[in-house]
Amino acid sequence: ITLSSIEYLLWLPKNGRLVLLIVYLLGFFWILGSYIFWPLYQLIFFRKQMSEAKAARLIGLHFAEIDDKLLNTLQLESMAISDSQSDLLLATIESRSRQLEAFRFADAIDFKSSLKFAPYLAGAVLLFAALWFINPQLFKESGNRIVRYNVAFVKPLPFEVFYAGDSLSSLQNEDYRFEIKLKGDEIPSAFYISTNGAKQLMARQSVNEYVYTFKKPGRNIQFQVEGGDYQSQPITLHVFPRPVILSYEAQITPPAYTRLDAVSERSKSSFYVVEGSQVKLDIFSRDTDVLEIYSSDSVAISPARKENVWTYDFALKKDTKLEIRSSNRWSEKQETFELNLK
Repeated sequence: ITLSSIEYLLWLPKNGRLVLLIVYLLGFFWILGSYIFWPLYQLIFFRKQMSEAKAARLIGLHFAEIDDKLLNTLQLESMAISDSQSDLLLATIESRSRQLEAFRFADAIDFKSSLKFAPYLAGAVLLFAALWFINPQLFKESGNRIVRYNVAFVKPLPFEVFYAGDSLSSLQNEDYRFEIKLKGDEIPSAFYISTNGAKQLMARQSVNEYVYTFKKPGRNIQFQVEGGDYQSQPITLHVFPRPVILSYEAQITPPAYTRLDAVSERSKSSFYVVEGSQVKLDIFSRDTDVLEIYSSDSVAISPARKENVWTYDFALKKDTKLEIRSSNRWSEKQETFELNLK
């Protein structure tokens, strides 16, 4: 009861629970050895080793009413065996035996002296029964934690914390909003985001809601939520690359009849092109799986790709507005770039 109560109230660490387990095992084996195995050993082996004469002497020393009567009777019996014709010896043995029959060994045991321990035993049994009835977890949970001393157990708190999960995801350079919701009677007044030993205060939205915004993360972040005695398991925000259109280069070849030289334009949102010119558009991207080009009068066009360069050749016959969209496996949103050719 004592060991279970200590663990139930204190929620000891692994080493503390190991000490309790060792104390329990030592006490258990000491009681088992002292009150069961050692008496059995004495009963079995000492009985074989002890002679009747020695046993009679011990009985005589322990019981004053018997004194040496039992020993003398055994000695007379031994003499009678060697002298079978002695009627006097047989009569004496019979007389001594009748004297010993009058003595009841059970009366020599003072059971009343043992009754003084009864209140302690009854008290322990009643205490155990009451605790088991009122709170059975006192023995079940604490006993389980003591036996499994090498397992880390977390003390239940008077509140619960809920969040999306231990694995979150976001895109590079995009703010990520992390929220927690609380349920319970005793909620701490502040919660923190802990990363690499540094703590950042979470903003309180309501009595049971807190939020923290990770500003434009560029790589994975591992953090924990802390508040009062609460500390969450490590949470990982996985930051995935977003598709980016870095730049473009347009090689413009005017019609032959214009006798104009080919020109090159780079990364302008709009530029002028002679009608009928041939345009070769090279688009440079990063972390892009899909790139599509939309014009005002056409469906999506998928340009040819070579590594991170996408190429689209076309003849410009009128003013054209191109919308370039890029995406990848992590991004549901598309990166968009507009280009006006006049």
